Amino acid sequence: MQHLSFEIQDIEQLSPSMAQQLESLASMEGEFLVQVFSHSTVQNTLLQISNVIHQHIPNANIIGCSTNGEISRGKLLEKTTVISISQFETSEVASHLVSLNGTDELKTGEEFGVYVSERYPHAKGMIILANAIAVDCNDFMIGVQNGAGNIPIFGGGAGDYFAKEYTLVFNNTEFSSSGVAIAILSGDDLEIAVHSLQGWIPFGPRMEVTKADDNVIYEIDHKPAKQLYQHYIGKIEDEIFTDILSFPLMIERGDKSFARAPVYSEAEDSLAFLADVEQGDLVRFGYGDINVIFDEVNQSVEQLSNFSPDGLYLFSCGCRRIYLGEDIGTELQPFEALAPTAGFFTYGEYANLSSETNVLNTAFVVVAIKETLLDKESRYEKAEKAVKSEHGSKAMTRLMHFISQVTYELEEANAKLKDIAKLDGLTGIMNRGAFEEYFELEMRRCKERECDMAVVLMDIDHFKQVNDNFGHIIGDNMLKKIAHIINHRIRCNDIFARYGGEEFVLVLPETSLTEALDITEHLRKAVELRSGERSSKHVPNITASFGISIASHNQYIGQNVIKTADEALYAAKHAGRNRVEWR
Repeated sequence: MQHLSFEIQDIEQLSPSMAQQLESLASMEGEFLVQVFSHSTVQNTLLQISNVIHQHIPNANIIGCSTNGEISRGKLLEKTTVISISQFETSEVASHLVSLNGTDELKTGEEFGVYVSERYPHAKGMIILANAIAVDCNDFMIGVQNGAGNIPIFGGGAGDYFAKEYTLVFNNTEFSSSGVAIAILSGDDLEIAVHSLQGWIPFGPRMEVTKADDNVIYEIDHKPAKQLYQHYIGKIEDEIFTDILSFPLMIERGDKSFARAPVYSEAEDSLAFLADVEQGDLVRFGYGDINVIFDEVNQSVEQLSNFSPDGLYLFSCGCRRIYLGEDIGTELQPFEALAPTAGFFTYGEYANLSSETNVLNTAFVVVAIKETLLDKESRYEKAEKAVKSEHGSKAMTRLMHFISQVTYELEEANAKLKDIAKLDGLTGIMNRGAFEEYFELEMRRCKERECDMAVVLMDIDHFKQVNDNFGHIIGDNMLKKIAHIINHRIRCNDIFARYGGEEFVLVLPETSLTEALDITEHLRKAVELRSGERSSKHVPNITASFGISIASHNQYIGQNVIKTADEALYAAKHAGRNRVEWR
């Protein structure tokens, strides 16, 4: 396999200066994949380019798209057209254009996936270029996977230099502003490796997307999404959102975390995204850590050196171009030392590397492809040198380290504060606010598991007299002692909290009435015995009364069970105190 790329500023440059190079390629045996990445969104211009390529390489399969910036030979180019040519010796290439205008993307993807599995049984990979503004490529890719199996899929969303108005994809002489251009690569000798680089580090509070629909977030933590962004980073100055592209949302799903950058406002105070966002997603803000970015580049270069690629296709998010600025070459150039590179800056990157999502955002997808082995050792030496020689400034690196360290310490402090906020300041056990939160969770578990749950309310007998006769310091010490006695005798999954004043509450999950009576009687005796052992004229003997209610999964909900336990507690006090009653 051979891979090369060249750039043109206009159609005239294709002829005659590069005609000889194209014709020399055409004389070679094998099949050709030509990818065209252009700043232009003018269909006629791209059609002329496609026609000229076909004049010189008639059997070329051509796919292409408009971009947010072009990549060739490890460099960012602007307002150019990059022509990437891959000549395969033994592999097969086929290209298609699938229109998604007014269709069910998932169903269309499944149908196409079945077609691929039947027509190209030896397919090793698929390049997808899509109109990300107009179609849901994630659903389409899921459909393709359902129909074709786990074939590597990779590519990017067409751009329009951040205008967010009109993008184009094409296959040979067919064009679409709401479709997908696809190249299918097949062959027993073909090998493909796909890497995804991020470099974004989550920081700040964990929040929840509380209102979202169709990749638009309206509210985060019940606050308007755009207002929340402006609260943290300041006023958003332009509609291209260059101010906030460097601060994506880090979405947490399962054990995976990935970034999403907003691209425009769908409606007032909302934020629209080109990749999937869902109501209920847990999110944090992210920032680009220079150290992590270049560490990922080094790791990827080392791994791909062992792979020894013939060529590299690069699909990088437009926001990385904005964030890294003049340093973007530091991320791109090391890969050119491995093999010839070509690609573009996208509206979203595609790689089916995770079960959580197929559409990445703010990422850098590197696709290595080969038919033959090359000298991997010498290539890695070049690449490693390139990364080190073009590393970002020390000041930026130190700033990123500072931000990372401060963020870690703040998050650690906030976690401790949250824990403290859940505790009663005097006794050190759970406070009422935290109890009510956990109680609701336990009630739901009770219903889901279809099991009973006991709720016990406990009140210290004659506690007012303790405060009146011995003082509040003795009274406080007594509360702490009682909390200690109970807390060290309950089970690890029981919930124990101070409910208010001298009243405590205990939840016993998956506990029958008989078990609850035994447990509570044991606790009553422990309070009576331990406080009695230390009673004197300075420290009174203390007892407690207990009321039990059983929450059945099909009978009690919410506060009803607490009310019933309170009635049982009143009955215990009315019957003489220092006893256990149930209702």
